[in-house]
Amino acid sequence: ARSVRVLYVLASGFSKHRGAFRVQPLAADKAGGLSSLSDATLAAVYPMSVVGIMMVMPFMKENTQASIHNWILFLPFVPVFAAVFFLPLMGVHEAMQDAKLEMLERYGELYTRLSNRFLAEVELERSDSATVATLHAAMEGIRLNHDQVSQMPVWPFHTSAIVRLSTVVALPLVIALGN
Repeated sequence: ARSVRVLYVLASGFSKHRGAFRVQPLAADKAGGLSSLSDATLAAVYPMSVVGIMMVMPFMKENTQASIHNWILFLPFVPVFAAVFFLPLMGVHEAMQDAKLEMLERYGELYTRLSNRFLAEVELERSDSATVATLHAAMEGIRLNHDQVSQMPVWPFHTSAIVRLSTVVALPLVIALGN
């Protein structure tokens, strides 16, 4: 619990400082370049699976049924897995969301300025075709970048991290329900 709190406080503290997380919209990990943070939180979840397996041991006793108090102790364990994974990443999520919105606003403002210049140039009786083509190409580049940034995820993990988390959570459940 202490390590989760420390990770959460660190991530939240960093997210409040502008530029603390260098979010890269087109990073190869498809998580803003921050997927290693989800690996760190998964590392905190993995030891919990051992505790989860130990908690299902009462379900595996010979010829005895697990009592209701065993289930009451075990069931809250699943949300704890999720909390250990997601809580530290909340601060990073906020930083990624802020970075995405900031970039989208910048692209929007730049596009509007170029669009106004483009329209003014086109409306001139003697518009320069090279200037019009340059402005149009710049607008297309900005629109393309805007579209790429708008598709950027705002959580620092991808589906494989969720699959690994689900596996760790499911393992004690499968053992408990299998008996």
